[in-house]
Amino acid sequence: MAIFQMIEQGAFRFGNSPLHPYCRQLAFEEYKRCEELLIEKLEGKKILEDDINLQENLTRRLTFIMAGIKKLEEPIKEDLIQAAQDIIQDLYEVPEHILFNSEIKEDIKIEKETPPRADEIPDDLEDEIHKRLLLNFIPHGSTMHIWKTAHHLIKKNIPENLFLLYEEYTAVVSWLLWQLHPISFGQVISEGSVFTQGKSQCCFSQPGEIDATIKAEAINFPVLLHELNKGVMDYLISIGLPNQYSPEALELVYADADDLSLEPWYYYLAPGIWQRVLDKENVAPNQIPEVVNKISTENLLYIEKYFLSLFHD
Repeated sequence: MAIFQMIEQGAFRFGNSPLHPYCRQLAFEEYKRCEELLIEKLEGKKILEDDINLQENLTRRLTFIMAGIKKLEEPIKEDLIQAAQDIIQDLYEVPEHILFNSEIKEDIKIEKETPPRADEIPDDLEDEIHKRLLLNFIPHGSTMHIWKTAHHLIKKNIPENLFLLYEEYTAVVSWLLWQLHPISFGQVISEGSVFTQGKSQCCFSQPGEIDATIKAEAINFPVLLHELNKGVMDYLISIGLPNQYSPEALELVYADADDLSLEPWYYYLAPGIWQRVLDKENVAPNQIPEVVNKISTENLLYIEKYFLSLFHD
C-alpha cells in the first residue's frame, strides 16, 4: 500500500516531524479500525476475502447508500441540522459567543486557493507553521472520532433504515479513503476537483476577538457532525496563534499549515493521536476544550514534547 511505503521512506510532509517514528504504527492502527468497522457493518470478514473487485463494488454501492440517505433525510433536514448543532453544543458546552451556521445541501464547492511561495514565508513564522501542523492533528483526529460514532446519539429519533444507512455510509467511506494514493488524493482535494462531501470554516468577528461563527456545509447528517466538530476544534487551536503577527502574516501560516493536500495524512494518522490524547487526559467531553486550549497556547517545543509523551507515558 502506497501509504505505508511513503511513511517508511519519509516521503511526506511529516517525514521530518518528531512524530515520524510513530506514523507507521498510527496508520496501521487506523487502517485496522476502518477494516474492522467495514467487516462489522457489512457482510463480515468474508467480504474482504472473496470480493476481488471490492473497491469498485463498494464505490458503486456508496452511490446507492448516499441516494438513500438523501431521500430519507429530505423531510427532516431542518431537524437534523438542529440536532447536529445541539450535539456539538452540548458535547463541549460551546459558549454563546460561538455561533453555528449550518446547511445540509448537495452542491458544495471548495474554492481553489494559490498558496504562497516558500520564499514568501518569513523565518520567524516557521515555528508557527510547524506548531499548527501538529495542532491540526487535534481537529482532524477528534472529527474522525465523531464521524464514526456521534450519529448514535440520535438513533432513537430517526427512522431505523436511515440509521442503518449512516452506519454503512461511515464504514464504506472510512475504508475507501485507504484505497486512494495520498498524493493524487491530496492534489484533487486541494484543486477542488473532487466530489466534496462537506466543509467548515471558523470565522472570527474581528482578529484577536473571541466571537466567532462556525460555518458548516455537508451533504448529510454524519458529515455535518464531522464539519461542526472540526470547526469548533479549529476555533480552539486558532486561539493559540500569537497576536503579535499581522493578519497577512497569519494568512501565510494558514495557507502553508492548512494546505488541503495534507488532508489524507490527517485522515490516516490523526485518529490514533486523538485517542491517545483522550487516554492521557481522561476528562469528560465538556472539559476537552480546556485541554485543547491549553495545548494550543503553548510554544512549539512544548507541543512537540506533549505529542511525543503520548507514545511513552
